Amino acid sequence: MPYLDVTAARMLTQLAADLDRRGVRLVLAGEIGQVRDMLAAVSDGDETPDYHRSVHDAVEAAIHAAQGGATEVAAGDNPTPGRRHG
Repeated sequence: MPYLDVTAARMLTQLAADLDRRGVRLVLAGEIGQVRDMLAAVSDGDETPDYHRSVHDAVEAAIHAAQGGATEVAAGDNPTPGRRHG
């Protein structure tokens, strides 16, 4: 989706936090700057969903996390503060 309003951003950050408490990560993929900006604006950092440049990068990062970091993350998937990647 190319656009996210404040209500949807808050819902996604709350969903990410709820899922995280259950051991599940919410992962988003795509180069949509407005969506990332809105998620960052409404969250306190730890509640934002992970996001990656592509579905492939998101899947690779999820596999990496599930294996406890035992394998390398996909090329171009550079972790940054706030659990956002790529």
